[in-house]
Amino acid sequence: MTENFADLFEQSTVSKQKIHYGMKVNAKIVGMDESSVFVDIGAKTDGYVEKAELIDTDGNFNYKIGDYLELYIVTNKESELKLSRALSGDGSYNVIKDAFERKITVSGKVKSVNKGGFDVTVMGKRAFCPISQMDVKKIENAEQYVGSVFNFKVSDFEEEKKNIVLSRRPILEAEQKEAIDKLIANLKEVDVISGKVTKVSEIGAFIDLGSRLEGMIHVSELAWTRVAHASEVVKPGDIVTAKVLKVEHAEGKRYPRISLSLKQLSLHPWESVAARVKQGDIINGRVTRCADFGAFVELFPGVEGLVHISEITGEKRIKKVNEIINPGDMVEAIVLGVDLEQKRISLSIKELQKKNDPAPEAAAEPETGNKSENNRLRAAAGKNRSDEDNWRNYTKIEDAPDADDEEDENPFKALKNKLNS
Repeated sequence: MTENFADLFEQSTVSKQKIHYGMKVNAKIVGMDESSVFVDIGAKTDGYVEKAELIDTDGNFNYKIGDYLELYIVTNKESELKLSRALSGDGSYNVIKDAFERKITVSGKVKSVNKGGFDVTVMGKRAFCPISQMDVKKIENAEQYVGSVFNFKVSDFEEEKKNIVLSRRPILEAEQKEAIDKLIANLKEVDVISGKVTKVSEIGAFIDLGSRLEGMIHVSELAWTRVAHASEVVKPGDIVTAKVLKVEHAEGKRYPRISLSLKQLSLHPWESVAARVKQGDIINGRVTRCADFGAFVELFPGVEGLVHISEITGEKRIKKVNEIINPGDMVEAIVLGVDLEQKRISLSIKELQKKNDPAPEAAAEPETGNKSENNRLRAAAGKNRSDEDNWRNYTKIEDAPDADDEEDENPFKALKNKLNS
């Protein structure tokens, strides 16, 4: 037992002797509070790192107990073992040179903007960061970086000229890749994900999923109804929850293509058709589009029926649907049939007109009274016909003389008929 304790003590002493400023260690998270994350690096005492250092650019803390971090020792005192993602504080050029050679991350404060980049203070020394190396995105306003403290890599170092060149871009790219890999791994395990709408167009809606990763909801996946433009359903700034349809990795592309769906999180409208529509029902709807063979009518969101061109009207033969109806028109039709398996509903406007049109009964009634009264009844019976038919009826009724009148006005008719025979 004594030997074991001695061995452990010796190991801890050796470990402690090996620890030095700027040393890179693999630290395991063993605890955390509101401001600090406690880690085990195999030393006599646990170290800590400020929690704020581990928050990503989106303001999220993505770590849990048991995760490992690559950190640097910045304070190694008997009562304090502080670690950081970057070296900071005052240091000599030798420390910066060591960071350059060993690719150790350093912490620097942006002091000002100059031609082509930024002046940055690192360990009390003046350094330079090119504008192209400050961020992974194009910088529109350089002044917004002034006064901020960032982590950098020393990309070039010349001690004689006291020339220190920094780069922040590779750190951001590494963090971004780590976040994307973690997000993609989670996408394989979950069906839905939330994000903010950044842009809408005729193609669809683009969703920010975090860590600069973007997904898209195609316009056909926004709703069960027809959508011409994504702005009909969502707008920039909206927070949406969508179903993950596909994650594709394109060759030569840094980020995967993520396809999402909003409508598939809701019940398909056709699942309720059987309870809402049956053959013989008279139903109202809006014409959504016209084709050569007929017109599509939206009966309720996500469900359309078809009025074949032969079922639009019986008054005359038409060659084009838009001779009678157009997209946007409200129509009333009778349901001829419902095919749930094929998701088809057949409609007829003509059959409904026949059902409601009293013209056949009026035409069968015997004429009573004088000609003007008969003409009025005939006109009333044909009020739903086309202008051409009404004109034909009108000339037939008004211009055709009665046989008795014609015989009275032409006494030579009988003689003429006799000669002709």
